[in-house]
Amino acid sequence: MRWTISQPIQDNIEEYVSGVKSSIAVKVFGQDLKELESYAKQIAQILQGVQGIEDVNPFQSLGLPELRIRLDEIRMARYGVSMREAQAVIESAIGGRTVTYFYEGERYFDVRVRLDKSYRDNPQAIAVLRVPSLTGQQVPLSEIADIRVQTGAAFIYREGPQRYVAVGFSVSSRDLGGTIAEAQRRVQQSIRLPRHISISWEGEFESKQRATRQLAIIVPAVVGLILFVLYFHFGSLKEMLIAALTLPFGFIGGMLAWMSTGTVFGISAGVGMIIVLGFNTPNALILLGDLRGKRTLEAAREVVLHRVRPLVMVMLIGSLGLLPAATSTQMGSEVQKPLAITIVLGMPVCLILALLVIPALYRTFFRLSR
Repeated sequence: MRWTISQPIQDNIEEYVSGVKSSIAVKVFGQDLKELESYAKQIAQILQGVQGIEDVNPFQSLGLPELRIRLDEIRMARYGVSMREAQAVIESAIGGRTVTYFYEGERYFDVRVRLDKSYRDNPQAIAVLRVPSLTGQQVPLSEIADIRVQTGAAFIYREGPQRYVAVGFSVSSRDLGGTIAEAQRRVQQSIRLPRHISISWEGEFESKQRATRQLAIIVPAVVGLILFVLYFHFGSLKEMLIAALTLPFGFIGGMLAWMSTGTVFGISAGVGMIIVLGFNTPNALILLGDLRGKRTLEAAREVVLHRVRPLVMVMLIGSLGLLPAATSTQMGSEVQKPLAITIVLGMPVCLILALLVIPALYRTFFRLSR
């Protein structure tokens, strides 16, 4: 027995994403379940040695005892027993056969007949079953068949036409991409798979890869759209460049937030970074909009001092609003927490850099006098 503690909703979501009840799974594809389980156990041992990987659980397909009756056609021909008669006796004795129907109003039910449990609960009892032959004699089933109990498949996982055995695990206190990359490298170095067997890494890792590919398109598109809006707003290449140079403030703020709290990068943190990048644009619009036309340092200083309060208020609304999510430790907080931490700590850093750097850049570009 293997004990696991989980939640029904979590199990359903994980099973929908990865096909098994685990957040991340390595699937070993092939046909022979014994061979697949052997490789799955080897992979599980390797995963247990990777830092950050927890709850390693190889899913078992084998383990259910089953009764195997293999009819021998040569012996059946010797005794004059037909395959049809032998199968009919086995079906009737063990599984039961419908002999009539019982009607109750508009409903009807099958009436099945089979041997009592004491005559079919072990291989020895089944071996003495009598099968009629063409000569009219009754032949014991053990004379025409091999009867034994063996370990069979309790559950067969399939994906398309292929069978697979999965190894489930989770990643904690480390970034998902780096952990899976190390695990993949160790598995490739330690296990040489034959051609007819393949493995795939699915679950959260697959979702992360898909989301990363989407972010690789979305982030440049967002940055390009921001630059277009800035140029459309200012109508000046210099002012657009000053505003564009503030975009790295978002990366600085986000990375400082992750480093100070030990947050690992993930999709949630990446979305928080995009939000912080967007927060830079209003800062640049507000400051540069008031700095336009100012040609002295004193005038620029007055503009900055005048705009500190509204900018701080905007920052506090975003940061304090997500502070409960950033400090939460309840179940499920691991999804929202990286996003909230990135915003709560990244916004103040962006604002401080904007108040310090934008006036300096404006002074350099427009050569303000004293």
